[in-house]
Amino acid sequence: HTHTHEGGWHFLRGVVVATQRMKQGNAIYQLVQKRFNSGIPGMRNLPREQDFDSIVEDEKLYNKAFALKEVLMKEPDRVITVKDLGMLRRKVGIKAGERFSHFIRSYPGMIHLYEDKEHVMWCGFSEKGKEVVMEELEMRKAYEIAGVDKLRKLLMMAVDHRLPVPKIAQLSRHLGLPDDFQKKMAYEHPQFFHVVEQSEEPVLELTAWDSSLAVTALEKKAPVQRSTGELRFKISIPKGITLPQKQKASLEEFQSLPFISPYTDIRGCIASAPELEKRNIALIHEILSMTLERKTVVDYLTHFHKEYMLPHRLLALLLRHYGIFYVSRKGGRLTVFLKEAYNGRNLIDKNEWVALRKRYIELMALRENTRETIEKPNGEEESEVITDTEDKKRSDDDYEKEETDMDGFSEDCDRSAGN
Repeated sequence: HTHTHEGGWHFLRGVVVATQRMKQGNAIYQLVQKRFNSGIPGMRNLPREQDFDSIVEDEKLYNKAFALKEVLMKEPDRVITVKDLGMLRRKVGIKAGERFSHFIRSYPGMIHLYEDKEHVMWCGFSEKGKEVVMEELEMRKAYEIAGVDKLRKLLMMAVDHRLPVPKIAQLSRHLGLPDDFQKKMAYEHPQFFHVVEQSEEPVLELTAWDSSLAVTALEKKAPVQRSTGELRFKISIPKGITLPQKQKASLEEFQSLPFISPYTDIRGCIASAPELEKRNIALIHEILSMTLERKTVVDYLTHFHKEYMLPHRLLALLLRHYGIFYVSRKGGRLTVFLKEAYNGRNLIDKNEWVALRKRYIELMALRENTRETIEKPNGEEESEVITDTEDKKRSDDDYEKEETDMDGFSEDCDRSAGN
């Protein structure tokens, strides 16, 4: 009986320890517990704003297609074999057991499968897809100067005017910067930047201050208020919320605080000073104003805590100022919007990048396909595209060998990575 009791005790203790370890190591558990069920004031009480949530939900439908587009654009001939896609399964977001051929067939207006004379399956852009891709490449070249200015502004707001390259990389696409911005922009503009190679991670340093860039989007919109030192944020209270008189008074007090520009050196300031909170809001407002769609992932901002002297509980700060920002829980991660930039679910100041994304989505949304040809990688001859209709006539077994090989190759890569 004693032996059984001790055995049961050890078993229960093992379950408790295992559960604790699971909670510590499981990122999803931490995400749910920390962000949605913790004591963040007002997280559960704030009403959901459907316009913003629907934007995130709609984008989620095409995230994998855009990831595959980026993979193809990095290939020399913008084509890749179905087998080689196995190496990039996780990057595209395709789960184990999910077939690439099925996924590609879902976007016939943008991406095609085709077979060469050696019966090797390839993945490439459709003719209309190629046209939009070429347009994007031209836009990237023309956008370089604007991208350089954004990088300079990010560094000018940092406390010591330097930022880790990996942290900038997380924001790069939202800012319209190329994936290789370190090579394309930093190294090619030594008059503005200096890359410090460190053992942990490379750091980008500012080499020249430019006062003309040290003006926020908020200041540009309110030049009269700027002259008095009092800048007010545009507030949009969600429907269904009526502010009590006390909260209205607090909001007015916050708006009346002196404006500390995010480009101002705040070292030595008291962290709890009310003016510093307004500065933090201004900094987030400025970063979001630089993004292409006036939104980004909350974690991408949280990672700059040290460099921008932002509070540890940045999410609580964003929620506290729900009249300026909206935080959406949709899409598997938290997305923060600059509310003043939207009218309903429509971005007010549309730019060429937003228009380009819309063109991509229009192609991705097409479900009917016509027969066309795609040049082989060497450009010597053409191969016939397997259209959506023809592809469905094929048995899934026709793809089984290549995709099974691809899955096995992915598993080998995973094992190698683990070793």
